[in-house]
Amino acid sequence: MQLIKYPERTEWSAILKRPSFDATSLEEKVKLILEEVKGNGDGALRKFTRQFDGVDIHDAAVSQAEINDSGSRLGDGLKAAIAQAYANIYKFHQAQLQDTIFVETMPGIRCWRKSIGIG
Repeated sequence: MQLIKYPERTEWSAILKRPSFDATSLEEKVKLILEEVKGNGDGALRKFTRQFDGVDIHDAAVSQAEINDSGSRLGDGLKAAIAQAYANIYKFHQAQLQDTIFVETMPGIRCWRKSIGIG
């Protein structure tokens, strides 16, 4: 993470610019991979792990000991970044929780807005 303090106004657009690329061909490649994983399960996962990561895995299950040890393998900077991301995401979505709001627009006519998650 890069921390930028007090940039000049002329630098703002460059700082805020997000990288972009044409994802059309990427989407087709990912679709093929997902279809193969859906059809061939763990065999496809092993194949793609070997192809993309150069690693042969035989058992994809993660042991409880590996889970318990995983936190000690992360650097303090990454832990802080994960904690900050969690806090930001949590705060944003907490603000979206609202009770159903009813509005009587005319006598006997009740309208409402209700937030429902996409499932």
